Amino acid sequence: MFRLLPVLLFIALVFFGYQWLKSQPAGKKRRAILQTLFALLMVLLIYLVMTGRIHWLGAALAALLPLGKVALGLIVQILPFLKRRTQNPQATTNGRMSPSEAAEVLGLKQSFNQGTLTQSELLKAHKALMQKVHPDRGGNDYLAQRVNQAKDVLLQEV
Repeated sequence: MFRLLPVLLFIALVFFGYQWLKSQPAGKKRRAILQTLFALLMVLLIYLVMTGRIHWLGAALAALLPLGKVALGLIVQILPFLKRRTQNPQATTNGRMSPSEAAEVLGLKQSFNQGTLTQSELLKAHKALMQKVHPDRGGNDYLAQRVNQAKDVLLQEV
């Protein structure tokens, strides 16, 4: 009977936790899940320390792991030379893509530099690349947007 009580308690916690999670607004579900997982990690670490299955120093280090992202952000603020260059030197100042950068994105740099780039070659390269990076085919929105922007820039040049 004594062993059945923790199992029933766990099942009740899972049930009520699931109901609570369903009642959360859509924008806050991810945050609620992360907070719940963090709380469960803390409870597990405290349990392991109290039962002697883990040293208290190991538990303290494990508890600091979720804070690693925040710590890295603070380190970059304190030591600014650790920042990577975020701006592309080929990009223009107004945020638009340069024609040479657009040709590089589409893999047409050689044809663009020689001045032999045709509209049909451009559209063919765009279509082939979009089939690889389209979000519906496993790509992502950012890459698809870059490819479309490169096509638009080069269509103005051709």
